[in-house]
Amino acid sequence: MRSVLAITEVAESTYYYKPTTGTRGRTATTTTLDVEGRVWTEEELVALIAAELEREFVDYGYIKITKWLQRKHKLLINRKKVYRLMAITGCSTADLSATPPESNGSGNWYRTRRYR
Repeated sequence: MRSVLAITEVAESTYYYKPTTGTRGRTATTTTLDVEGRVWTEEELVALIAAELEREFVDYGYIKITKWLQRKHKLLINRKKVYRLMAITGCSTADLSATPPESNGSGNWYRTRRYR
């Protein structure tokens, strides 16, 4: 096989390359636990978040909602999951379309955010 690849000037890595299928990363969990071991579904969490955001004078972002869930409801949840739930359901009061991290050339990464 190497002789054929050498004659055609095709690299072995190109010949044997198999593109990946599907999405990258781990699949998102559909449940969340609290400190007592109770299982919360995504639907319950979305209803809880929506109810909190419907209150008067409440304009929380995903980080503040995360802290609220951790403190008041004792949930073991991180900000990335809350961000995903708020983005999917449209519960957010702010624009969640942040651009991906960019490099400033020195190897340091920083986030930029698009505003409306």
